[in-house]
Amino acid sequence: MKLIVVPKNISKGVFDSQIIPLLIHSDASALFFKKKSQKSELLKEYSDIDATFIIGWGEFIKKLFQIKSLYTRDIFDFMSIFIFRAFLIFRIRQVHDFRALISEESYMRHQSKFRKIVLSAFELFSYTFSNSVFCVSNNLRNELHTRFYKRNVTVIPCCISIEELKKNIKISSKKKNSFVYIGSIAAWQMFEESILIYKSLPIYDKTLTVFTKDVLAAKALLDKHSIKARVESVDRKYIVNNLKNYSFGFVLRGDSIVNRTASPIKFMEYAANGVIPITTNFVGDYSELFAKNICNLGGSDSEVAIRNKLECLFSQDNLDSLLVKASNFTWQNYKTLLFG
Repeated sequence: MKLIVVPKNISKGVFDSQIIPLLIHSDASALFFKKKSQKSELLKEYSDIDATFIIGWGEFIKKLFQIKSLYTRDIFDFMSIFIFRAFLIFRIRQVHDFRALISEESYMRHQSKFRKIVLSAFELFSYTFSNSVFCVSNNLRNELHTRFYKRNVTVIPCCISIEELKKNIKISSKKKNSFVYIGSIAAWQMFEESILIYKSLPIYDKTLTVFTKDVLAAKALLDKHSIKARVESVDRKYIVNNLKNYSFGFVLRGDSIVNRTASPIKFMEYAANGVIPITTNFVGDYSELFAKNICNLGGSDSEVAIRNKLECLFSQDNLDSLLVKASNFTWQNYKTLLFG
Protein backbone atom coordinates (compact mmCIF):
# COMPACT_ATOMS: atom_id res chain seq x y z
CA MET A 1 0.00 0.00 0.00
CA LYS A 2 1.23 3.48 -0.91
CA LEU A 3 -0.23 6.09 1.38
CA ILE A 4 -0.83 9.85 1.10
CA VAL A 5 -1.12 11.61 4.46
CA VAL A 6 -3.72 14.39 4.25
CA PRO A 7 -2.57 17.49 6.21
CA LYS A 8 -4.80 18.24 9.18
CA ASN A 9 -5.62 21.83 8.22
CA ILE A 10 -5.76 21.46 4.44
CA SER A 11 -8.38 23.61 2.71
CA LYS A 12 -11.10 22.11 0.54
CA GLY A 13 -9.74 23.97 -2.48
CA VAL A 14 -6.22 22.56 -2.10
CA PHE A 15 -7.59 19.09 -1.41
CA ASP A 16 -9.72 19.19 -4.57
CA SER A 17 -7.01 20.63 -6.81
CA GLN A 18 -3.96 18.80 -5.46
CA ILE A 19 -4.65 15.73 -3.29
CA ILE A 20 -7.46 14.13 -5.32
CA PRO A 21 -5.60 14.44 -8.68
CA LEU A 22 -2.43 13.21 -6.96
CA LEU A 23 -4.28 10.14 -5.71
CA ILE A 24 -5.88 9.44 -9.09
CA HIS A 25 -2.78 9.98 -11.20
CA SER A 26 -0.12 8.42 -8.96
CA ASP A 27 0.37 4.87 -7.81
CA ALA A 28 -0.94 5.70 -4.35
CA SER A 29 -3.87 3.64 -3.14
CA ALA A 30 -4.83 5.18 0.20
CA LEU A 31 -5.46 8.41 2.07
CA PHE A 32 -4.83 8.87 5.78
CA PHE A 33 -7.13 11.29 7.63
CA LYS A 34 -6.63 12.25 11.26
CA LYS A 35 -10.37 12.45 11.96
CA LYS A 36 -13.53 10.95 10.50
CA SER A 37 -15.10 14.42 10.25
CA GLN A 38 -12.22 15.57 8.03
CA LYS A 39 -12.79 12.66 5.65
CA SER A 40 -16.54 13.32 5.52
CA GLU A 41 -16.08 17.00 4.72
CA LEU A 42 -13.35 16.63 2.11
CA LEU A 43 -14.72 13.57 0.32
CA LYS A 44 -18.43 14.42 0.14
CA GLU A 45 -18.17 15.00 -3.62
CA TYR A 46 -16.08 11.88 -4.29
CA SER A 47 -18.29 8.96 -3.25
CA ASP A 48 -17.18 6.86 -6.23
CA ILE A 49 -13.42 7.27 -5.73
CA ASP A 50 -11.49 3.99 -5.73
CA ALA A 51 -9.15 4.16 -2.74
CA THR A 52 -8.58 2.88 0.78
CA PHE A 53 -9.28 5.35 3.57
CA ILE A 54 -7.47 5.12 6.89
CA ILE A 55 -9.05 7.12 9.70
CA GLY A 56 -7.09 7.92 12.86
CA TRP A 57 -3.94 6.54 14.41
CA GLY A 58 -5.55 3.32 15.62
CA GLU A 59 -6.46 2.24 12.11
CA PHE A 60 -3.06 3.44 10.88
CA ILE A 61 -1.34 1.06 13.32
CA LYS A 62 -3.46 -1.86 12.09
CA LYS A 63 -2.41 -1.13 8.50
CA LEU A 64 1.29 -0.65 9.25
CA PHE A 65 2.44 -3.93 7.76
CA GLN A 66 0.61 -3.19 4.51
CA ILE A 67 2.20 0.23 3.98
CA LYS A 68 5.24 0.26 1.73
CA SER A 69 5.59 3.96 1.01
CA LEU A 70 4.28 7.04 2.77
CA TYR A 71 3.98 10.58 1.35
CA THR A 72 3.65 13.67 3.55
CA ARG A 73 3.24 17.40 2.91
CA ASP A 74 3.25 18.54 6.53
CA ILE A 75 6.48 18.49 8.57
CA PHE A 76 4.57 17.57 11.74
CA ASP A 77 3.04 14.57 9.99
CA PHE A 78 6.49 13.53 8.81
CA MET A 79 8.04 13.84 12.27
CA SER A 80 5.26 12.11 14.18
CA ILE A 81 5.23 9.13 11.82
CA PHE A 82 9.03 8.95 11.71
CA ILE A 83 9.31 8.93 15.51
CA PHE A 84 6.41 6.50 15.86
CA ARG A 85 7.87 3.92 13.51
CA ALA A 86 11.35 4.40 14.99
CA PHE A 87 10.02 3.17 18.35
CA LEU A 88 8.56 0.15 16.61
CA ILE A 89 11.76 -0.41 14.61
CA PHE A 90 9.49 -0.54 11.57
CA ARG A 91 10.74 0.40 8.13
CA ILE A 92 8.55 2.38 5.75
CA ARG A 93 9.81 4.44 2.85
CA GLN A 94 8.95 7.99 3.87
CA VAL A 95 8.99 10.77 1.29
CA HIS A 96 8.35 14.41 2.08
CA ASP A 97 7.12 17.15 -0.22
CA PHE A 98 7.88 20.76 0.72
CA ARG A 99 4.97 22.80 -0.65
CA ALA A 100 6.25 25.91 1.15
CA LEU A 101 8.59 27.03 3.91
CA ILE A 102 6.25 27.10 6.90
CA SER A 103 8.94 28.74 9.01
CA GLU A 104 8.78 31.78 6.70
CA GLU A 105 4.98 31.69 6.46
CA SER A 106 4.77 31.64 10.24
CA TYR A 107 7.18 34.55 10.55
CA MET A 108 5.11 36.61 8.10
CA ARG A 109 2.02 36.03 10.25
CA HIS A 110 3.45 36.23 13.78
CA GLN A 111 6.81 38.04 13.46
CA SER A 112 8.23 35.58 16.01
CA LYS A 113 11.89 34.71 15.51
CA PHE A 114 11.63 31.94 18.09
CA ARG A 115 8.81 30.21 16.18
CA LYS A 116 10.77 30.63 12.96
CA ILE A 117 13.87 28.96 14.44
CA VAL A 118 11.86 26.04 15.86
CA LEU A 119 9.94 25.45 12.64
CA SER A 120 13.13 25.72 10.60
CA ALA A 121 14.63 22.98 12.78
CA PHE A 122 11.59 20.80 12.08
CA GLU A 123 12.01 21.48 8.36
CA LEU A 124 15.65 20.44 8.58
CA PHE A 125 14.62 17.22 10.34
CA SER A 126 12.18 16.34 7.53
CA TYR A 127 14.70 17.34 4.88
CA THR A 128 17.41 15.18 6.44
CA PHE A 129 15.50 12.00 7.27
CA SER A 130 13.17 11.76 4.27
CA ASN A 131 14.10 8.94 1.89
CA SER A 132 13.24 11.26 -0.98
CA VAL A 133 12.63 15.00 -0.94
CA PHE A 134 10.30 16.89 -3.25
CA CYS A 135 9.48 20.57 -3.42
CA VAL A 136 7.18 22.89 -5.29
CA SER A 137 9.60 25.02 -7.33
CA ASN A 138 13.16 25.40 -8.54
CA ASN A 139 13.42 28.52 -6.42
CA LEU A 140 12.43 26.52 -3.33
CA ARG A 141 14.95 23.78 -4.16
CA ASN A 142 17.69 26.41 -4.38
CA GLU A 143 16.56 27.87 -1.06
CA LEU A 144 16.61 24.43 0.63
CA HIS A 145 20.14 23.84 -0.69
CA THR A 146 21.27 27.23 0.60
CA ARG A 147 19.46 27.01 3.93
CA PHE A 148 20.39 23.42 4.79
CA TYR A 149 22.74 21.46 2.53
CA LYS A 150 22.73 20.01 -0.97
CA ARG A 151 20.99 16.72 -1.59
CA ASN A 152 18.82 15.41 -4.40
CA VAL A 153 15.53 17.32 -4.45
CA THR A 154 12.91 16.70 -7.14
CA VAL A 155 10.69 19.60 -8.18
CA ILE A 156 6.99 18.83 -8.52
CA PRO A 157 4.99 22.05 -9.01
CA CYS A 158 1.33 22.53 -8.20
CA CYS A 159 -0.05 20.62 -11.16
CA ILE A 160 -3.42 20.31 -12.84
CA SER A 161 -5.18 17.22 -14.10
CA ILE A 162 -4.89 16.69 -17.82
CA GLU A 163 -8.70 16.68 -17.96
CA GLU A 164 -8.64 20.35 -16.92
CA LEU A 165 -6.29 21.37 -19.72
CA LYS A 166 -8.31 22.98 -22.48
CA LYS A 167 -7.26 22.34 -26.07
CA ASN A 168 -7.92 24.18 -29.31
CA ILE A 169 -9.33 27.28 -27.63
CA LYS A 170 -10.05 29.97 -30.17
CA ILE A 171 -9.39 33.56 -29.25
CA SER A 172 -12.71 34.45 -30.87
CA SER A 173 -14.57 32.34 -28.28
CA LYS A 174 -13.38 34.51 -25.40
CA LYS A 175 -15.07 37.56 -23.99
CA LYS A 176 -12.65 40.28 -25.05
CA ASN A 177 -11.37 42.48 -22.25
CA SER A 178 -12.93 40.20 -19.63
CA PHE A 179 -10.95 40.04 -16.39
CA VAL A 180 -11.24 37.45 -13.63
CA TYR A 181 -9.95 37.16 -10.07
CA ILE A 182 -10.00 33.85 -8.19
CA GLY A 183 -9.11 33.51 -4.53
CA SER A 184 -9.51 35.03 -1.11
CA ILE A 185 -9.39 38.66 -0.06
CA ALA A 186 -6.36 38.03 2.18
CA ALA A 187 -3.80 40.83 1.92
CA TRP A 188 -1.05 38.57 0.54
CA GLN A 189 -3.24 37.72 -2.48
CA MET A 190 -3.35 41.44 -3.32
CA PHE A 191 -7.04 41.63 -4.21
CA GLU A 192 -7.32 45.36 -3.59
CA GLU A 193 -4.22 46.04 -5.68
CA SER A 194 -5.70 43.90 -8.45
CA ILE A 195 -8.99 45.76 -8.63
CA LEU A 196 -7.22 49.14 -8.55
CA ILE A 197 -5.13 48.12 -11.54
CA TYR A 198 -8.32 46.98 -13.27
CA LYS A 199 -10.01 50.31 -12.51
CA SER A 200 -7.08 52.29 -13.89
CA LEU A 201 -6.98 50.55 -17.28
CA PRO A 202 -8.28 52.80 -20.09
CA ILE A 203 -10.43 50.06 -21.66
CA TYR A 204 -14.03 51.14 -22.18
CA ASP A 205 -15.67 47.70 -22.56
CA LYS A 206 -13.82 45.84 -19.78
CA THR A 207 -15.61 43.55 -17.32
CA LEU A 208 -14.52 41.98 -14.04
CA THR A 209 -15.66 38.75 -12.38
CA VAL A 210 -14.55 37.80 -8.86
CA PHE A 211 -14.82 34.21 -7.65
CA THR A 212 -14.29 34.15 -3.90
CA LYS A 213 -15.72 32.74 -0.67
CA ASP A 214 -15.28 36.22 0.85
CA VAL A 215 -18.22 37.72 -1.04
CA LEU A 216 -19.14 40.45 1.44
CA ALA A 217 -15.55 41.60 1.94
CA ALA A 218 -14.95 41.63 -1.81
CA LYS A 219 -18.10 43.68 -2.46
CA ALA A 220 -17.13 46.12 0.28
CA LEU A 221 -13.75 46.78 -1.33
CA LEU A 222 -15.28 47.09 -4.79
CA ASP A 223 -17.86 49.56 -3.47
CA LYS A 224 -15.12 51.51 -1.68
CA HIS A 225 -13.38 52.10 -5.01
CA SER A 226 -16.60 52.45 -7.08
CA ILE A 227 -15.82 49.41 -9.23
CA LYS A 228 -18.54 47.39 -10.91
CA ALA A 229 -17.96 43.64 -10.87
CA ARG A 230 -19.77 40.32 -10.66
CA VAL A 231 -18.91 38.61 -7.36
CA GLU A 232 -19.79 34.96 -6.83
CA SER A 233 -19.02 32.12 -4.45
CA VAL A 234 -19.01 28.93 -6.52
CA ASP A 235 -17.45 25.49 -6.32
CA ARG A 236 -14.25 24.59 -8.12
CA LYS A 237 -16.08 22.53 -10.75
CA TYR A 238 -17.98 25.62 -11.91
CA ILE A 239 -14.76 27.62 -12.17
CA VAL A 240 -12.98 24.87 -14.12
CA ASN A 241 -15.88 24.67 -16.57
CA ASN A 242 -16.19 28.43 -17.14
CA LEU A 243 -12.70 29.85 -16.80
CA LYS A 244 -11.92 29.40 -20.50
CA ASN A 245 -14.32 32.24 -21.35
CA TYR A 246 -12.14 34.93 -19.80
CA SER A 247 -9.24 36.86 -21.33
CA PHE A 248 -7.08 37.92 -18.37
CA GLY A 249 -6.65 36.74 -14.77
CA PHE A 250 -5.06 38.47 -11.78
CA VAL A 251 -2.44 36.66 -9.71
CA LEU A 252 -0.35 39.40 -8.09
CA ARG A 253 2.20 38.69 -5.38
CA GLY A 254 4.55 40.87 -3.33
CA ASP A 255 8.29 40.41 -2.98
CA SER A 256 8.87 37.86 -0.21
CA ILE A 257 10.68 34.56 0.10
CA VAL A 258 7.31 32.83 0.53
CA ASN A 259 6.07 34.11 -2.83
CA ARG A 260 9.37 33.71 -4.69
CA THR A 261 9.50 30.02 -3.76
CA ALA A 262 5.80 29.30 -4.33
CA SER A 263 3.89 27.63 -7.16
CA PRO A 264 0.35 29.06 -7.05
CA ILE A 265 -2.19 26.69 -8.56
CA LYS A 266 -4.25 29.75 -9.59
CA PHE A 267 -1.58 30.65 -12.16
CA MET A 268 -1.68 27.20 -13.73
CA GLU A 269 -5.47 27.11 -13.76
CA TYR A 270 -5.44 30.36 -15.71
CA ALA A 271 -2.81 29.12 -18.15
CA ALA A 272 -4.60 25.79 -18.72
CA ASN A 273 -7.70 27.72 -19.78
CA GLY A 274 -5.94 30.19 -22.03
CA VAL A 275 -6.46 33.00 -19.53
CA ILE A 276 -3.47 35.34 -19.70
CA PRO A 277 -2.10 35.91 -16.19
CA ILE A 278 -1.51 39.45 -14.98
CA THR A 279 1.23 39.06 -12.44
CA THR A 280 4.44 40.34 -10.86
CA ASN A 281 8.05 39.15 -10.75
CA PHE A 282 7.46 37.20 -7.54
CA VAL A 283 5.23 34.28 -8.56
CA GLY A 284 7.64 31.40 -7.99
CA ASP A 285 9.21 29.97 -11.14
CA TYR A 286 6.30 31.02 -13.33
CA SER A 287 7.33 34.66 -13.68
CA GLU A 288 10.39 33.51 -15.63
CA LEU A 289 9.09 30.34 -17.31
CA PHE A 290 6.06 32.12 -18.79
CA ALA A 291 7.67 35.55 -19.19
CA LYS A 292 6.78 35.88 -22.89
CA ASN A 293 3.14 34.83 -22.41
CA ILE A 294 2.03 36.87 -19.41
CA CYS A 295 1.55 40.49 -18.43
CA ASN A 296 4.30 40.89 -15.86
CA LEU A 297 3.83 44.24 -14.18
CA GLY A 298 6.79 46.44 -13.42
CA GLY A 299 6.66 49.20 -10.84
CA SER A 300 6.86 51.96 -13.44
CA ASP A 301 4.29 50.65 -15.94
CA SER A 302 1.69 53.27 -16.84
CA GLU A 303 -1.96 52.38 -17.35
CA VAL A 304 -1.58 52.89 -21.09
CA ALA A 305 1.54 50.70 -21.18
CA ILE A 306 -0.31 47.89 -19.37
CA ARG A 307 -3.24 48.19 -21.76
CA ASN A 308 -0.93 48.00 -24.76
CA LYS A 309 0.81 44.99 -23.25
CA LEU A 310 -2.51 43.21 -22.83
CA GLU A 311 -3.56 44.01 -26.40
CA CYS A 312 -0.34 42.46 -27.73
CA LEU A 313 -0.72 39.33 -25.60
CA PHE A 314 -4.33 38.76 -26.60
CA SER A 315 -3.56 36.78 -29.76
CA GLN A 316 -4.09 33.25 -31.00
CA ASP A 317 -0.35 32.61 -31.17
CA ASN A 318 0.15 33.56 -27.53
CA LEU A 319 -2.91 31.59 -26.49
CA ASP A 320 -1.58 28.46 -28.22
CA SER A 321 1.86 28.93 -26.67
CA LEU A 322 0.35 29.36 -23.19
CA LEU A 323 -1.62 26.12 -23.52
CA VAL A 324 1.41 24.19 -24.77
CA LYS A 325 3.48 25.33 -21.79
CA ALA A 326 0.65 24.55 -19.37
CA SER A 327 0.48 20.99 -20.73
CA ASN A 328 3.88 20.35 -19.13
CA PHE A 329 2.38 20.89 -15.69
CA THR A 330 -0.08 18.02 -15.40
CA TRP A 331 -0.03 15.30 -12.75
CA GLN A 332 0.39 12.73 -15.51
CA ASN A 333 3.85 14.12 -16.23
CA TYR A 334 4.96 13.67 -12.63
CA LYS A 335 3.07 10.58 -11.44
CA THR A 336 6.02 8.17 -11.60
CA LEU A 337 8.29 10.40 -9.52
CA LEU A 338 6.47 10.16 -6.20
CA PHE A 339 5.93 6.43 -5.89
CA GLY A 340 7.79 5.03 -8.88
